[in-house]
Amino acid sequence: MAYRIGRRGFNLGTAMNLQKRHVRAELYIAGNLAKTFFGLLNNQKAEIEGELSYPLEWEELPDARDCRIACYLNEVGLAKRLNEMHRVFAPRVRVLEAGQ
Repeated sequence: MAYRIGRRGFNLGTAMNLQKRHVRAELYIAGNLAKTFFGLLNNQKAEIEGELSYPLEWEELPDARDCRIACYLNEVGLAKRLNEMHRVFAPRVRVLEAGQ
């Protein structure tokens, strides 16, 4: 499932992996500038994780064009995490500049 976050190429989503028995809430960054935007957000990692009050998995996905920042859950709480991530990421994503 994917949810708009206010900028093209970015979405909040959820995914389930039955083999690994987890779900994840994620900010998915797609497109030719995904690595650049990922780096800009990664520069704010401490502040972002501080606002969320939990760590995230910062997955640059080096063999792919896109990137993701995720929270893996093995229990209930996905909706709560997704709402928290929207609150913290939406204002940042809207103002990112990649030098273009």
